Amino acid sequence: MNKKELYLEPKIIKLGLEDLNSCIKLDLKTFNGIWNAKQWKNELSDQERICLGAINGKQLIALGCAWLVLDELNITLIGVDPFYQRMGIGTLIVSSLLKAGQDAGANQIFIEARKTNISAKLFYKNLDFTEVGYRPNLYKDGEEGRLFHRNCKIDT
Repeated sequence: MNKKELYLEPKIIKLGLEDLNSCIKLDLKTFNGIWNAKQWKNELSDQERICLGAINGKQLIALGCAWLVLDELNITLIGVDPFYQRMGIGTLIVSSLLKAGQDAGANQIFIEARKTNISAKLFYKNLDFTEVGYRPNLYKDGEEGRLFHRNCKIDT
């Protein structure tokens, strides 16, 4: 099946421990395993964190996680199955995280990207994020992270 033949009707769900295996599989497929099983269990079981997924049928095709700290929503992960990339699913996940953050009291939102991840940086800029700084040695391999910010208010 190619993308032109695909019937896509993604639904946003709150992820929980019952989604652990699906999250790990998508993490492996998308990021080559950025988080291990213990980290995923912590992320999915902590009530202070927001973990959302996009499903098509019963398949998890994208996910996003964030922490709310005071009035700041810090997005920790956005991942879309490579087959479903460039179909608006990442935008749907970020928009859903923004809404959940706003509902929880967030006024601003932050996200980081690798300095060399051009597509992520363009994606965030297209969603009205502004690059506001950098974090040296943010990643395990020593690469610098770029910090992006935007207001959490959603235009209606």
